[in-house]
Amino acid sequence: METCTINTVAFDCIFPSALPDLVARFEGRRQGPVGYITSSWEDALADWPEERSVLVDDRWSEPSERLGRRRVTRDHLASLLTSTNPDEPLQLRQAFVMVMVWGSGTSNTRSLRNTPAALAAVRCADQLRQAAELCRSSDLVRAYTRFALPGVRRSFFTKWFAFAGVEPGRSWQPLILDDRVLATLNHTFGVTLKDVAGERRWSHRYAAYVHCMHNWSAELQVRGVSCTAERLEWIMFRHGGGPL
Repeated sequence: METCTINTVAFDCIFPSALPDLVARFEGRRQGPVGYITSSWEDALADWPEERSVLVDDRWSEPSERLGRRRVTRDHLASLLTSTNPDEPLQLRQAFVMVMVWGSGTSNTRSLRNTPAALAAVRCADQLRQAAELCRSSDLVRAYTRFALPGVRRSFFTKWFAFAGVEPGRSWQPLILDDRVLATLNHTFGVTLKDVAGERRWSHRYAAYVHCMHNWSAELQVRGVSCTAERLEWIMFRHGGGPL
């Protein structure tokens, strides 16, 4: 894997012995679409008519069998971010809205407050553009350190990193560091990112996490188990830190 900016830190990515067992538990299971209540988001974004128009764009989401709902997938977001012009603030904000929608589903109502607050920030589009550019240039530490939008914490801004920070052809990509993923690392495998990074700062811990997940994916491949780092992230999210 290419270096994630921190060339001076030797990441101690010890392969968790129980990782193949956890991956095996999810054999045949796939991440499905995330549903959202269209009217709830339209109401939340009432002051942002251009941004909220993305909610019902059939290119980036699909109708649900449940009345008043739509569904968005990882593939929708990947396509959306691929088509987003980083020099167009509206397109950046629309893409950000859909990332927040995907990350929230129908249960995280805090995002209905936090997303408008983030959009109202003076440098919202600049923040989104800068984070994407830094991730694409492999500078995860600065991307993490410099990101600051009201109400958008690690579990959500690393979602933006994971979709907006993709660099085609690179052997690794940014990943989501959700609290549930962190719980699996800490409680299921006894892995603390502070120890892995040799650093207390979360920017370095995040870079160490991305580095390790890609290394572990490669090690699984050597052991005959096909599991991308992105899928490994999803498995850890679904597991949520429980025992094996």
